Amino acid sequence: MLKKFNEKYTKTLNISKVEQLTFKWQFTGFPEIVNVNDVFTYLEFNLKTQFNKTQENDIQDKIEVLRQFFNKYFNLIDLKTIENPNIVNDFLLKFYTNIRDFINTVFVEYVLYSHLHSEIKYKEQFIDIDDYYELKLNKLNKTLIKQTLITLNSLNKNDEKYSQIINELKQEK
Repeated sequence: MLKKFNEKYTKTLNISKVEQLTFKWQFTGFPEIVNVNDVFTYLEFNLKTQFNKTQENDIQDKIEVLRQFFNKYFNLIDLKTIENPNIVNDFLLKFYTNIRDFINTVFVEYVLYSHLHSEIKYKEQFIDIDDYYELKLNKLNKTLIKQTLITLNSLNKNDEKYSQIINELKQEK
């Protein structure tokens, strides 16, 4: 199922606009999400800069967190027991959409404002870009938990294993 999904969406070019800059990045499939080297190239080209090692590590770490989210929530689903593959396809599509939207807005904003060493306007006030990123990352995580819960509830046919996982996720929410 994951392979079919990746075949359909891999190489999808995404475009993000922040301020007057346009950023492009390519979805490479789950669990990788993006090719880090390509992201560096796209961002450096658009920002007309060269990232230092600290900046590269920061960007890599942020991408790795997104990958960990996918692995954590996707691995809760036992693919061998799925009778209706549409449930998993729906989960993957929603997961992809949430990650894509996050990268298109929050991640790109983070890179830009970090590069400029500037705060970002959020809810009519300026806040630190790191705080903004963490706030939005936590919101994304809650959205992904919610989506995973919907999927697991769809799969749960009085399965004790899924019931336990659902209860644990509800605690995280």
